[in-house]
Amino acid sequence: MDPLAIVALVMSFLVGLTPIALVLGIVALVRISRSGQRGKGQAVAAVAISSAVVLLATVGLTVAALSEPERGEDGRVDEATSASVFDIRKGDCFNGRAAGRIDDADGRQSELRVGLVPCDEPHDGEAYATFDIEGHSSFPGMEEVQKIADDRCMKLVSGYMMDTWSYADDVDVAYYHPESTSWARGDREVLCFLSSSGDRLEGSLRQDGTTLTDEQTAYLEAVKPLYDVQLTTPEAEPEDDLTANTEWAARAAKAQADAVRDLKAADWSPEAGKQVTELVAELEKGLPGWQGAGRATTADDFYLSYGTAYDHSGQKQAQKVREALDLATDMEDAPAL
Repeated sequence: MDPLAIVALVMSFLVGLTPIALVLGIVALVRISRSGQRGKGQAVAAVAISSAVVLLATVGLTVAALSEPERGEDGRVDEATSASVFDIRKGDCFNGRAAGRIDDADGRQSELRVGLVPCDEPHDGEAYATFDIEGHSSFPGMEEVQKIADDRCMKLVSGYMMDTWSYADDVDVAYYHPESTSWARGDREVLCFLSSSGDRLEGSLRQDGTTLTDEQTAYLEAVKPLYDVQLTTPEAEPEDDLTANTEWAARAAKAQADAVRDLKAADWSPEAGKQVTELVAELEKGLPGWQGAGRATTADDFYLSYGTAYDHSGQKQAQKVREALDLATDMEDAPAL
């Protein structure tokens, strides 16, 4: 019995050694053909098994390489490429027929693959956040999944597009979410992205610490709580639901106090510092109004206090700060400072 045939057969079952087993099996076949020793069956089996394992490994690596989009050193996609929706990362721009929209009664999403493109090319969506749905041992139902996705994605957008004054009217928040079938396979991830109800997007919408100056970032981070409060404005009027409105006003009071604190603490250039000082003074005048609205016991009391807060919202002063910081200055429909 040729000993190499036995060694090759044993090693062919050890995945990390299959390339060596393939070589030894071939050598054993050549030796056996010359010496007439037994072991041809074992050598043939070693070659067959090793070849199959090597082939499967090669196919697996090829598929993995094809499924992972190529990225530059900065992690961005440099050339258009096809990718799974599960490969989309924060900051990626992509094209897809559905662009996250639900297209049938069961709530199934029609896209499994999208076309990743550089963000300076026209695109349907730009990813800005991901998160996992937690607290559910079984699929909670499409309505609950979409409710969770709506709420979280709306809250996360201001961390990616920090300058609320620069929002375009036709830019919408959308998302990909788990379905019952993917949930059963362990999928819990929601991918939040920006899309357009008008023309396709062109150029990145990202405005955070990676694209803004230190002063711009400091200002937008300081006033971000005020914007976040705007997202939770009660639908009911104070006379219909006073509790919801007083609780909202109390949150607004805290957000305004936090903004004042952070604006005072930041380092500003002389020109920006002058404008920030005027903004802080105006916000401090409006703060008692928010605090009073948060303590109101009647709708009339709420409106009276809210009027003070509204009169000292600081929008005009914020416009001057923004001009000094080279940020958007259009006040029309601006939801926050």
